[in-house]
Amino acid sequence: MNVNRHLNGKGLFLLMLLGITLNLNAQNLEEIKSQKPVTIHGSIGIAPRFYNVTGKTPSREPFSWVLQGNPVVTIYGISLPFSFYITDQQRDFRQPLNRFGISPYYKWVKLYLGYQSLNFSKYSLAGHSITGAGVELTPGNFRFAFMYGRLLKAIPERNDLQNTRVQIPAFRRKGAAVKIGYGTEDNFLDIVVLKAADDIGSLDSFPTSQKVLPAENLVASVITHQKLFNRVFFDAEFAQSIYTKDVTAEEIDSSGNLILLKPFSGLIKSHNSTNFSTAFETSLGYMYKGNGLKLHFQRVDPGYQSMGAYYFLNDLQNITIEPRVSLFKNKLGIGGSLGLQHDNVNNTKAATTQRTIGSANLNARPFKNYNLTIQYSNYGIGQKSGVSPLDTMIEISQSTQNIAVNQSYTLQGKKTINTFLLNYNRQNLTDDNVNTAKFSEYKTNMLIGGYSLFITPWRLNFGINYTHVAFKNNLQNNAYDGPSINLGKTLLKDKLNIGLSGAFTTNSINDSTDSKIQTLSFNAGFKITKKHRITARFYVNKRIAVSATSKSFTEINGEIRYVYRF
Repeated sequence: MNVNRHLNGKGLFLLMLLGITLNLNAQNLEEIKSQKPVTIHGSIGIAPRFYNVTGKTPSREPFSWVLQGNPVVTIYGISLPFSFYITDQQRDFRQPLNRFGISPYYKWVKLYLGYQSLNFSKYSLAGHSITGAGVELTPGNFRFAFMYGRLLKAIPERNDLQNTRVQIPAFRRKGAAVKIGYGTEDNFLDIVVLKAADDIGSLDSFPTSQKVLPAENLVASVITHQKLFNRVFFDAEFAQSIYTKDVTAEEIDSSGNLILLKPFSGLIKSHNSTNFSTAFETSLGYMYKGNGLKLHFQRVDPGYQSMGAYYFLNDLQNITIEPRVSLFKNKLGIGGSLGLQHDNVNNTKAATTQRTIGSANLNARPFKNYNLTIQYSNYGIGQKSGVSPLDTMIEISQSTQNIAVNQSYTLQGKKTINTFLLNYNRQNLTDDNVNTAKFSEYKTNMLIGGYSLFITPWRLNFGINYTHVAFKNNLQNNAYDGPSINLGKTLLKDKLNIGLSGAFTTNSINDSTDSKIQTLSFNAGFKITKKHRITARFYVNKRIAVSATSKSFTEINGEIRYVYRF
């Protein structure tokens, strides 16, 4: 059986009657005369490294080195990047010719050759990579394009038990995607069709260690964006998918009653492993001078899949309202969202999981040089009975709250810049099920206060911070407290940069000091010439045990790196 049969002949011709708009880097053929035939640029660097530790088992060799480079060869504006990474422990050379793609264009005609990462719509071809060829035509408000190529390469099953690398077998997968549309950036309507299938003949035999079966997929989608009166906007996508998990299964006489796919029913056959599903998402909003309101609805059937996307959240339905207000000449902005989400949209599961989706944010500049940001979110999750009663012992009923407050105040003089920071973050999970709360509930708190000073004539910066982090659950309380300080200076007309920093942290467990951690680091960078640069880094980490369960150790590492840019 040839799974690719529906991508040939009449079916391929039907797909070419539709097309797409792509947003990719391209080579303008009108400018090719001004391009140099061949250029080479990039960098190469070498770095010896050293490491020493006392008090615990070493995690690396005491001395090592690394040689790394990233040359780029450009031929008439077409870039061919290479990279290599060589150490005394391993050697690796990489070049992306297996992911090489070019996109030459002339006026409203554009070609796509080789490796391309494509995004046609959210529920059809959504960021999947294709190695193949395509064309795009954009005369005026009309746009048409067609792309055909390989989505996945064949990966045979490995029977070598000594090989420790995990390799998931796969059939070679080929597909064609098209999109046709008309309109402007503010008002348009597009239609997308994607057809993809696995090639059974790409593997000598079906994999046995993992259940990998040849699949087939057909997707159709309609996308629109409409902007009215320069204030009201409407977005929508309606997509339907026929996905067969095993094309060798018994064929059945069914089309799944999918209206979008009826004109293309000849491109795919139904099997007893075929799933018919729909995805729908729409938004209606109003926006004027920073004030707005948006209503959003999404529904995705269970098992909805597209071979043009790597991952989908399915079996969900949610509705949200998202207001936005700007006041006092944009000095105060308030926004957020509130909504409900649930799964089991077809009421076939034993239980339905419901979520409350809520968030709010505030941005304020009440006076000069002061900025305040407050973000709050409250997400709840619960269950209700579906086709069978719930087990109250494991019933989910949880809420997660998070609040973050970030403040900064800057005083700038003729020779100095003073900045004050105060940030706070709190998150806690509350479980209303007494049977599971002792395993799931937790609280975290983080407070960071800091001050920095930059003296312009001296090219000197200084900073000091204090950090408090606490994590608490029903088993243990952990806390980290301590100050840190940093100093930096630029010398020799910005050719030399040096920096010194240190931190002193106390780790507590259940309100008792467990250990004290002291870190010291030094770094320097010297720009010898425009193409030559040398850097050095030195780091010391010392842990002093206080409790009987903790261990003391001292760890030292560093490196000197030379980089040449060409």
